[in-house]
Amino acid sequence: MAYTVTKGAADGACAANSPSLARVCSALLRSLSLRASLLAVLRRQRSAPCSALTDAAGTIRRDVASFIASLDDAALGLDSADPVVYVGRSPGRLDVMGGIADYSGALVLQMPIAEACFVALQKNTAGEYRVESDNADGSFVLPVAELSALGGYEDARALFQAKPGGDWAAYVLGCFVVLAQECGASFSEGCNIKVHSDVPISMGVSSSASVEVSSMQAIAAAFGVDIESFATEREYNRGTKLAMLCQKVENLVVGAPCGIMDQMASNLGEQNKLLALLCRPAEVQGLVEIPEGVEFWGLDSGHKHAVGGHADEGADYGSVRVGAFMGKKIWNATKGAERQVEYTTDLTPSTYEWVESTDPLVTPIVDSLTGQAFVDAYGSHDDPVTTIEPAREYAIRIPTQHPIYEHQRVQQFGELLGRPVTETTLGLLGELMRGSHISYTRCGLGSTSTDLLVQLVLEAGPAAGLYGAKITGGGSGGTVCVLSSAGGEASIRAVAAAYAEKTGHTPHIFRSSSIGGEAFGKRQSGAPCWIWR
Repeated sequence: MAYTVTKGAADGACAANSPSLARVCSALLRSLSLRASLLAVLRRQRSAPCSALTDAAGTIRRDVASFIASLDDAALGLDSADPVVYVGRSPGRLDVMGGIADYSGALVLQMPIAEACFVALQKNTAGEYRVESDNADGSFVLPVAELSALGGYEDARALFQAKPGGDWAAYVLGCFVVLAQECGASFSEGCNIKVHSDVPISMGVSSSASVEVSSMQAIAAAFGVDIESFATEREYNRGTKLAMLCQKVENLVVGAPCGIMDQMASNLGEQNKLLALLCRPAEVQGLVEIPEGVEFWGLDSGHKHAVGGHADEGADYGSVRVGAFMGKKIWNATKGAERQVEYTTDLTPSTYEWVESTDPLVTPIVDSLTGQAFVDAYGSHDDPVTTIEPAREYAIRIPTQHPIYEHQRVQQFGELLGRPVTETTLGLLGELMRGSHISYTRCGLGSTSTDLLVQLVLEAGPAAGLYGAKITGGGSGGTVCVLSSAGGEASIRAVAAAYAEKTGHTPHIFRSSSIGGEAFGKRQSGAPCWIWR
């Protein structure tokens, strides 16, 4: 979101604090014509008073101040020909309910976490993209002309896969590819990009989405791409189009078949609220208030999550997704014209079970098929971001069932959060979370480590103020979401300590929330300089 700054008030207030901040505000004013989803446009500086870095609740954003303070010549390789630096910030997310059902059109509930990614960008005169990340060794350098000459997504994916460091740089520079393919943008100038992320990698809390969103925001702002002008009627929420472009970065450039919820939560989430998203493909239903007396926590298992999954633990995310799309194709091919569905979650559990078990004219969805057997019988599975391996045996019935039941669980979960918080309500919420966890396990996306965390929570139980826990995101390791009553921190730490004693791994505790990317940098009326909310 572009700034709305009154020149006299902003310059005067900033100058009272420091000449450096006055220059920052002048840069902000000059950026207004971009009207892009600009999160921060900063004059080069070594530090900024913390009083200028306050969120809507008045909390000091030390992470913002620290990142801005790091933007010196050594950290970014700044080019003195252009002193303006564009900064984007977006958080990871905690998958409270919904998870992998997003690709089947389910409702999901997502909470942005406090841990976030920052991306700083400055144009250079070298004709190259130079990217540095705190989580990678060295720089990734790519000539602008080489990226611009690519024919499309397949060429881009092959290029990044072939270059050392391209696996992580694709999440950043893939934004240029998507903006060119989807928005017709062209790029002739290079830039230096600095990535700093506090979102732990491979813990299932959307570290990749936070990189994509903050990168896309900074790139679009710096190069004057008005992403909102390309939004369709279905992308009516401001920020939805940007999130969907970021999903294309991950699906088509990186080559990971994620759903849409990660990028939407990272960009459109709000602090201490759950983003209610109907993934058809990305319809924001609103924000669910987390009531007093309810707390959500994340505990990482130490078992690295990956969209590619862990074959030693059972299935993997990609094969479960393929199985779900196979199931929808089989349903539409065998259940009659009047029962066709666009999304598997158009089916209610009772409709699914009734047709499967009682209609003598239809054949139930099979437990599994080889890829070749499915293709011979039904052709394509109609999923553009996954491929069928002919020799592989794909589970179909359980991956098809999971989103149907998960969609209903999420609907019930949201309704319960609107009720008075009682022991009964907390118990019902916990039961829905356990049902989700069990369903993940049946799909083959569980892990012994996340099962242990869930078991420790169940053993502590309501006596310790703990009511439910579930695996999150793509499963196969990663982070467990835990539901507690108010004041649950001591019990959460006790579970973490017990897990550490049994496994040797001390879990990272996700305990706070923060604003999403779209809200970062929005101007507050009457504020002395910048205020983020």
